Amino acid sequence: MAALCGAAILAGCDGRRESREVLNMPDMHFSPAIKAQEPNPLSPNGIMLTPPEGTVPVDWQPYTIVDADADTLAMELRNPLPATPEVLRTGEKYYATFCTPCHAAGGDGMGTVIRANAGMPMPPSLYSEKLVDEWTDGRIFHVITRGQGNMPGYAAKIDPADRWAIIHYVRSIQAAAAGDAGEESTETAPETEEANAGAEAGEDMQTSHLLDTGAKHYASHCLECHGPAANLSIIHGPTNTAFSTDVASSADAELDRHIFDILTDGVGEMESYKATLSEQDRWAVAKYVRIEKAGRNARTLN
Repeated sequence: MAALCGAAILAGCDGRRESREVLNMPDMHFSPAIKAQEPNPLSPNGIMLTPPEGTVPVDWQPYTIVDADADTLAMELRNPLPATPEVLRTGEKYYATFCTPCHAAGGDGMGTVIRANAGMPMPPSLYSEKLVDEWTDGRIFHVITRGQGNMPGYAAKIDPADRWAIIHYVRSIQAAAAGDAGEESTETAPETEEANAGAEAGEDMQTSHLLDTGAKHYASHCLECHGPAANLSIIHGPTNTAFSTDVASSADAELDRHIFDILTDGVGEMESYKATLSEQDRWAVAKYVRIEKAGRNARTLN
């Protein structure tokens, strides 16, 4: 009897069904969802349904200023974000993603797209008098939002808050490149003026943001040969006198400029990083090196 029952049970496991499965909720078993690239049977033309005219996302605020009012209404807009290190990092992130292909990391307008396409108009430098002294944050926001010339509008790609963050980042690199405008002299030679402005870069932008940038580029380009910035008296590669300078024997701005010059021109077996790092990034590395060495010296004295 037991053998007969066992044979009956095994016979039920041969994969064949004598009756269909009972589906209590067939709508959940056979999903009506439309897969990607599949025609929509509910739409007259077979494509996905578009939202009704006038539909907007929740909490969306339309940007209503047109190009004709760019020099009036847009100029009056004020940046609602504070220039905190976090905001600057956000601005740097989106600037690197959407702006550097044309404007370049340093903002000089020689991005990869421009260099790769001969004859393509170069965008204006971010350090032009118009952008630095004449245009307000609101005017720049308008251009990012609506576009201008060959530049498309980014309203659909970048959230308003991130557009404002980009502007803060642009202002920070403008300030870092220009130095303290109140102390500039029109009689100063261009090379000297540029060097003095850059040497004071760290005082004109958020210090923590600048040091983060310097640390990032030091790790990428300097660490392998020179070791940790705090231990620069121990050189692991080609000798570089700039990096073994005694911090205590040199003024901060002079040391920043000294390191910047080495990064720009190279020395001995060390190559120039002028083509690899933007001017702003070279100043960031210089300040990072000085502060790291100063911190090490202070820890040693204590």
